[in-house]
This record gives sequence, C-alpha cells and structure tokens, in this order.
Amino acid sequence: MKKILTILFTSSFICLALGMLLRIGGWERAMYIVFAAHFLLMIATGLIPFMPDYRPKEIKMLSTIFCGGGVLFFAGLLLKDLRLSGNVYVLVAGLVVATLAMGVYLLLFLTGRVQKKRIDDKYAQAPVVGLSAAELETYIGNYTNKQVPLDISFKADGNALNAQATSQQPFALEAIGNHTFRFTKAGIVIIFDPSAKKLLLKQHGREFPFVKVN
Repeated sequence: MKKILTILFTSSFICLALGMLLRIGGWERAMYIVFAAHFLLMIATGLIPFMPDYRPKEIKMLSTIFCGGGVLFFAGLLLKDLRLSGNVYVLVAGLVVATLAMGVYLLLFLTGRVQKKRIDDKYAQAPVVGLSAAELETYIGNYTNKQVPLDISFKADGNALNAQATSQQPFALEAIGNHTFRFTKAGIVIIFDPSAKKLLLKQHGREFPFVKVN
C-alpha cells in the first residue's frame, strides 16, 4: 500500500511540476529549472531520503530547511498565477533558502562528513561471531507477523544463517552474539528469543515482532 501511495504522490508531483513549468517563462522558468536541479541533486546525494534512516540531526535539519525553501518557491509561483503582489520576493526567498541548505549539505557531503547509518552503532560495530551448525539449529524455521502479510524462513547454509522473506531473494545474516543477527545492506537487525519462539526484526527505526510457526 505504501509503495502505491508513494508512486501516486510522485506521479502527481511530477505532473504538477511539468504543468507549472509549461505555464511560466523567461527568468521564472530558469529559476524553476534551477530549483528542480537542486531537488534531483538532493535526492541523488541523500539529503531527501525515501525512507527513514539514522542520519545525524543536523542533516535532517538541512533537509527540512531545503523542503521549506521548496514550499516558499512553489508558493511564489502560486502567487504569480493568482496575480498577487510579492510573488517575486517569495520566489527568490525560496530559491535562496534551498540553495543555502544545498550548499551546506554538499560541503558536508564532499568532505565525507555525511554518512548514512543503516544500522545503529550498537549493532553496526559489533564483531561477527562464528556459530556452529548445531547452534544455528536454534534459529531455523518459519516465522510470521500478524501486522504485515510477511513470512520469513531461516535456513542454515554451512556455518551461516540465511533468511528469505515472502517473494524475496534469500540473504545471508551475520551473527553478532546474544541471538542477534544483522544484514547491513538492508539495514536489518534480527533478535531471536528461542525460548519464547519469537524474534524482533528492526529496520530503519521500526520494529516488527515475529512468531515461529514451525
């Protein structure tokens, strides 16, 4: 459902943006193209993410400022369309705010100070622990979640534990101790509770409990 809403929102935004672009001309169109380039650049470098992450607070603040500049810019276009005074000042203010936020962010990005942490440091920095085939038997099985239509199966592959969610490709987990595994690429941390036959899946700041079914 979220994917469908995201697609609809993005499509609507693109149609609105193209419509406004066709209705304006001259220097205003140039400003519009500059802001659109800013927006695409911010998506490419991660200032505007499509999912929650563990970015530092200052980066999230810059993202908010940039989006605020975008709101001012489009408000200026709307004022112009309604033939109201002050539209030029609002347009320029929006572009200046967005450009300043972008400039500061790019400076941090190019100097290597921006690092997306897919997993919290507590799990990301934990060393990998080797497990025997007998120890992996504790985690093998199928788990389900009542909140979302998703099942996850766990299978041993030598001395590694593989996980496979519904309609997805299997992926290898890294054991980091205390019944905890991680899959850094997707920002996943899985904490098993063998005695209760449950697990907790953490991803991008959200938690999903699963129950073992077999």
